[in-house]
Amino acid sequence: ADHILLKIIDFYDHKVKYQKNANIETRVYAQKVDSLCNQILKQNRNTTCINEAKNILDELHLKDATFEIEKENLPNQNSKCLVKFRNTENLYFRLYKLTPEIYSKMINSWDNIETEYLKGKLIKTWEDTAPKTSDYLTHSIECKIDPLDVGLYCLVLSCTKEENPNSSISVQKFQITKLTVIQYNSSDYDNGIYVVDRETGSPIENVKIDLIHNKYGYGSEEEVSPISTLFTDTQGKANLPNKFSGGCWLSQGEDQYLIEKDLHNYKNYSSDRKLDRYEVKFYTDRTLYRPGQKVHFKALTIKIDTNETPSIYKNGRLKINLLDA
Repeated sequence: ADHILLKIIDFYDHKVKYQKNANIETRVYAQKVDSLCNQILKQNRNTTCINEAKNILDELHLKDATFEIEKENLPNQNSKCLVKFRNTENLYFRLYKLTPEIYSKMINSWDNIETEYLKGKLIKTWEDTAPKTSDYLTHSIECKIDPLDVGLYCLVLSCTKEENPNSSISVQKFQITKLTVIQYNSSDYDNGIYVVDRETGSPIENVKIDLIHNKYGYGSEEEVSPISTLFTDTQGKANLPNKFSGGCWLSQGEDQYLIEKDLHNYKNYSSDRKLDRYEVKFYTDRTLYRPGQKVHFKALTIKIDTNETPSIYKNGRLKINLLDA
């Protein structure tokens, strides 16, 4: 009889684990898993079934919390993170400020993320409270992060107040910066970037750009290596070296911004075009929205002539379609 109960429990447990929403139906499934497992424990008939029921209950009752945060945020403004939690009301945050060296080592290796942040400076701890739930399901809330100065940071979330190697944690690195880049494609090997103010879109002069090659591989000690240095001109523009592919560090005073990869300068085979072309860059105020929440966005239109020379397209009209993807 216990083996049959376990088959039924597995059916409901599968429904709970692959839930998309914490709806009434899923809550009923979770309660059935809890009730049937306790029934096996109470009957105390089969040791193997008892142990399996205990394992299922332990997993069902496990306290867990993870979060997502935008990778770049503006300085001196509130930020938000999206927290997903289960079986806990207590959310404990620890905020570390990192050096560029520590941040670089956390790029590609999860092992480095789990250990390197501890070498940073712990600058703040705080507690937030999640709504009380008793359905064993995953729920989500938004939590506020107070304004921060420019810099490189790592946020750690756990369900326990004290650091405990046996408790699960969620770790995310992020940057506070006013800098961002727009990459342009010009003729042959003449591609580059514009460095602009993240909030206003204004070009920024004399920004230091340290180009880096990404090094991939599990457990790599050296994740990025500088190869050359550039500076932006009065238009915020800098040309990339021929056949370059990698990322860069942008520096302006205390503001440092790491682009991990995706910059490149390879021959553009469309340089014999006869017509101008246009590119539109969209920027939204957030990456995550609640249902019914208003979305604010900016659009930057770039005109690229037949010589592959880019310029800002002003006073034009755009038709913008919002699609359900």
